[in-house]
Amino acid sequence: MASRQTEGALERTIGELFLAPNPASRAQLLLDAVRARLGATACALCRPKRASIAGSDWFRTAVCGEPEGLPSTSQVAAVVAGELDPHLPPRRVVIVGDHDLALAIDGADPDAEEVDLVAGLLFTYAAIADVDVLGDGLDEVRGAVG
Repeated sequence: MASRQTEGALERTIGELFLAPNPASRAQLLLDAVRARLGATACALCRPKRASIAGSDWFRTAVCGEPEGLPSTSQVAAVVAGELDPHLPPRRVVIVGDHDLALAIDGADPDAEEVDLVAGLLFTYAAIADVDVLGDGLDEVRGAVG
C-alpha cells in the first residue's frame, strides 16, 4: 500500500499534469515524475504511428534522460501486443497505458506496486490528453484543481 508521502507526491504530480499549459509540458512532467519515482536513468513516452495502430510501428513522442538504453520501439510494440514480457533485461521495463500509449523505462526494475502507480499516472496523462483534445474541457478542471 502506498505511503502518505507517496500519495502526496502522486496527488501533486496529478495536479501538475492538469495544470500543464500544453501537451509538451504535460509529457515532460509525466516523464520527470516517472524517472524520479523509479530512480530510472531514462524514460520515453511511446505511441503507435497513427497509420498503423494495429501494427508494430511505434515511436517516441518525448524522452527524458539518455535514450540509448531504453527499450526499442519494436520491443514496446511486442510488449503491447502481449508477445514479450514487460520486464526486459537489464533493468528495463515497458509499462502499457492502453492500446496507444506506453512508457519505455531504462535503469529501473519496479515492483508490482510501483508499476501500478506509474500506470495510474499514465492513465491520468491519457485522460487529460483526451479531454484536452475536446477543447476547453480542462479549463473547468484547472479551476477546480488550481
